[in-house]
Amino acid sequence: MASVADHSAAAAQGTGSLLELRKEAGTVGLCPEWGLPPRPGVRALAAWGARAIYKNSAGRDQRTGRRIPPEIDLLWDRQEFKYDLLNDLKACRKLQKWINTKGIRKLRRECMARCITGDCAEVVEIVDGDFMLIASPRASYGYLYIGAWVVPHVNV
Repeated sequence: MASVADHSAAAAQGTGSLLELRKEAGTVGLCPEWGLPPRPGVRALAAWGARAIYKNSAGRDQRTGRRIPPEIDLLWDRQEFKYDLLNDLKACRKLQKWINTKGIRKLRRECMARCITGDCAEVVEIVDGDFMLIASPRASYGYLYIGAWVVPHVNV
């Protein structure tokens, strides 16, 4: 089994299919079709994945001089939630609320701070309480692959 570092490197570099990454992580059953899977060993109660359109402007606003944040456009047919029916729907709803109110905002801020461009393969990882989110353009020149999940207790 690949280490966490190997898994993150493969996810970022686009080596191996997403299905292979999911098999390595042992999360095939609770992995959405879109986006990146959880790190190996992470037990997700609910998961969300997406392939978003990613536009990173390296420029600055002419009026204020502030950096222009990247655009992360989520498409309705390129995202999916998964949850185990044995766990109740509460974990999925909790994750959905976090993504909509905090997760995407934190991701946009982190991508801007780290100057993540569409041609890079760097992985952004955000941990916020019981929530984890990873994202990478995987050097796709226009997409951002995102995975988020809620876990009982995060051990980083």
